[in-house]
Amino acid sequence: MTHDPLEGFPSPSYPLGADPSFFDLVRATQDPAAQAGIAPSAGVQVPHGTTVLALKFSDGVVMAGDRRAVEGFNIADERIEKVFPADESSAIAIAGAAGQATEIVRLFQTELEHYEKVEGDRLSLEGKANRLAQMIRGGRWEEADYHSTGSGGTHARSTLKKRWRHDLSPEEAVRIAVEALYDASQEDVATGGPNPARNIYPSVKTITAEGVVPVPEERVRQAFEAIVGSTQESGTQVGGSSARETENHDRPESGS
Repeated sequence: MTHDPLEGFPSPSYPLGADPSFFDLVRATQDPAAQAGIAPSAGVQVPHGTTVLALKFSDGVVMAGDRRAVEGFNIADERIEKVFPADESSAIAIAGAAGQATEIVRLFQTELEHYEKVEGDRLSLEGKANRLAQMIRGGRWEEADYHSTGSGGTHARSTLKKRWRHDLSPEEAVRIAVEALYDASQEDVATGGPNPARNIYPSVKTITAEGVVPVPEERVRQAFEAIVGSTQESGTQVGGSSARETENHDRPESGS
């Protein structure tokens, strides 16, 4: 019985020196049956991460995500992490099928590290975005001053649209991110809001010239408390919907 010591390596036709992509290397050496993948059963529910967002501020970008993952109408996890450093100078956030998305993040991190080792230089931000789009078959990337996605993305984006301006300080950007996620949690049951009783708050990271830096939980808690305080001072019920409050206010009371 003989064993080929080069088994598992790309064939001589693979342009190893011309392509620094770890993702392409894995795909070239993968069994064709594995490349086709196995479709999940229609009856199987997988945990889904919900709402993530990003916004620019004066010195960089804030990325944030709530901490909840759901399986249908059930809460699967209340402390899931959705914002990750892609490398030392960029970050990536996930919403959707949590397990698969997390694996893609790990593969993307390895892809960037492999490229840097092979080429001796880092991919540009545009190159990273394009490479990620190819990996997830998105084929396109966009640049914006702020954005949110996931099940509560529309509600979070409404807050970002009202609050964002080009000269935000880091503290203001963090507060807006927390407020947007809090507002989304009031309208979308799959988005987890801050839970002071269990010490659960959104995960927030800043990306600046200094790199990807997690915002301390204490700062996130203070931002949430400031939002709740200003809401109570305005007379708005905490946790309520302004639309439903207006509807209930205009409805005539019935006498006994």
